[in-house]
Amino acid sequence: MQPLSWHDFWPAAATSLFVPRLVIGAVAIFVLGALFGGFVGGPRPAATPGRAVAVKIVSGCWMAVATLSLAWWLGIPLKETALVPRAPLISLAFAVGIGAAVAPVIVTGARLQEMRRFYPEMRLTGSDCAGSSRTRWRLAMLAAWLMYLIGYEALFRGLLLPILTRELDLWPGMAVATGLYVLAHHDRPAVESLAAIPTGFVMAAITLTTGSFLAPLLLHWIIAAVNETTSAALAVAGSRR
Repeated sequence: MQPLSWHDFWPAAATSLFVPRLVIGAVAIFVLGALFGGFVGGPRPAATPGRAVAVKIVSGCWMAVATLSLAWWLGIPLKETALVPRAPLISLAFAVGIGAAVAPVIVTGARLQEMRRFYPEMRLTGSDCAGSSRTRWRLAMLAAWLMYLIGYEALFRGLLLPILTRELDLWPGMAVATGLYVLAHHDRPAVESLAAIPTGFVMAAITLTTGSFLAPLLLHWIIAAVNETTSAALAVAGSRR
């Protein structure tokens, strides 16, 4: 009879280095992405239009490429992740339905001075863009947000969530993935940090339901679009007074 080892009293996921490597790798990817995007260190100084677009695109591309590289390094097949777009119509329905439900809350939050101090680039208007129309500027910012959120959601919901729920079981995996998502908002305005808790679980649920990060990506983009559009509109209205 083989003598018992302490490994016999712990689940395989707890004694394997796979989960720690996944989590540490994901945290490193996000921190570097946040540095690229200027999303650390509290409220940021006012951004120029070109820089506001560029940092979002660079940060999003970094996180997308690094997430795929992490999956490859750990030997995770794409079919076991939520990185492959699936159920586009269902994902769109989830995103639009939930987005419409939370839009009034997002509009209210965009009016808070705390939010507008932390995100000064959201107040940039057409007058800040030399020679550019306000419409083109807003479209460029919305496209940049989409690029950023592709990398962001690929990391949190595309890779981390499905693999953690596979390794740790459903609820522990959702809790860890959502906890990391909430920690990513620790230095944000209090209203955003608190909202990340229910939002994280909702996005986790729709990801696992659809099997794809597409729904949370679209929902997150709708939230960002409503937030930024409202903030910019308030800035324009204030400049006309």
